[in-house]
Amino acid sequence: MFRKSGIRQFLFISCWLLVIGFWLFTPAFGESSETNLPAYFQKYVDELISQLGADNMATREKATDQLIFLGPIVLPSIQPALNHQDAEIRLRAQQINIILHWKEAFTKRIDKFVAQVRKGSIEDNVFLQQSLQFLSGDESVYMLLDLLKDSRQTLDSRRRVANVLQSANANLKPILPDLIQLWQNEKDQAIKFGLLQSFARVGKDERLTPILLKILKEGDYNSKIGVISVLGQLHEEAALPELFNLLQTTDDNTRNTVICALNNFHTPQVFEEILKVWKKETTPWLKAQTISILASFQDKRFLTELAELVKTDKNPQILSNIAYVLPNFRTDPLVSSISVILLRTGDANIRAAALNAIRANNDRSVIPELINMLESENDFNSFTTLLDALQGITAQKFFPQQIPREMKDNILKSCKDWWTKNK
Repeated sequence: MFRKSGIRQFLFISCWLLVIGFWLFTPAFGESSETNLPAYFQKYVDELISQLGADNMATREKATDQLIFLGPIVLPSIQPALNHQDAEIRLRAQQINIILHWKEAFTKRIDKFVAQVRKGSIEDNVFLQQSLQFLSGDESVYMLLDLLKDSRQTLDSRRRVANVLQSANANLKPILPDLIQLWQNEKDQAIKFGLLQSFARVGKDERLTPILLKILKEGDYNSKIGVISVLGQLHEEAALPELFNLLQTTDDNTRNTVICALNNFHTPQVFEEILKVWKKETTPWLKAQTISILASFQDKRFLTELAELVKTDKNPQILSNIAYVLPNFRTDPLVSSISVILLRTGDANIRAAALNAIRANNDRSVIPELINMLESENDFNSFTTLLDALQGITAQKFFPQQIPREMKDNILKSCKDWWTKNK
């Protein structure tokens, strides 16, 4: 099942598990304060426990780390310290006790997992994901690779492996040829997608670029969608011409994926291409979503486009996104004029975002407009929101500290009338 390098990794983990097996079968383990540890070793453990209360912080930390490293074998020695009169020793012993009991349970499950892998029949699907996350470092990435190649594993297990591999904190460059071959031979779309995403973890590589570009041009729909995202994460400029071409496709999902990928480049040319497509975009959700991407370039030409769009477009999603991106253009006079138009909509979320942009811009020219809106506003919540924005810009408090008698009387009358009718 395992390649030579995979065998080495497997033997490494197996040996580690054998050591832990010694812990698990220690007489009276975890059940009694009596231990059968050699006298010299018991003395060493006792010294570490006493160092948990040392005056020096570094000594306390070193002793804590060492006891955790020794593992469950020291659990019986830790038990008396759980109620030690020294608060520092007591607290650290309690923390170590929890970690070592967890380590004991986890090790048993890892042992079970490795046994199942060897049989090619993984029964514990929930723990499989947790175990693979644990095994996703450099020292065991070969095991993940071998699991993907093993035809005895269930489809669900292999999908989980591919999912872990794409987020593994490991150096995948040494196994890149294997990953490429697996992708080329794989039939399951979910696994192929996971392998594609793992290419992004490899980073830029001259062996990878031609393959990704070929997939982009000749691959099936799902492969293209996956590789577009990867090329964006890799900042692969060689893919830009083809990505620009795909912006012209009629498929909304493809255009959206391309636009999100292009957002990784942030060059003037990319901005121009996305803006060009955005102006012609007719799908409301995609036009709205692209607003935040274009705004991230902080190009004033886009703010000018938004100033025109806000006069004619009535789509709440588009108007809402315009309101949310306005703080990107802070200090620009157009922000205030756009915000005022947005304030006139009846949507509470749009108005709240527009007021936030006004406060961020701190443009006093909008004060007359805010006062006019206050004068005509009858809804209490909207009134207080407008007033809060006005007070933020002017740094003045216009709301009285005490409720006027007439207002208080009106409120009380309304309360009493309601109670009379509903008691």
